[in-house]
Amino acid sequence: METLVTVVVVLAMIAIAAFVIHLLNARHRHQHLRPAHYDGGLAGFDEGPGPAPRTGPGPGSTSHPNNAPPPP
Repeated sequence: METLVTVVVVLAMIAIAAFVIHLLNARHRHQHLRPAHYDGGLAGFDEGPGPAPRTGPGPGSTSHPNNAPPPP
């Protein structure tokens, strides 16, 4: 008898879950047809407003000379 009750409860839970999924699909049926509003891009990777990024020092030069002693 306990097995029958367990089976009925599990089947009822599956039926309720399927019904809830059906209701959600019916509510949001045509959302895939809406135009997507994507972000304008990652900051710093476009030519948008703001100052241009600074360029580094010329080739062969460094901004911080290496004054450390050589490794042993």
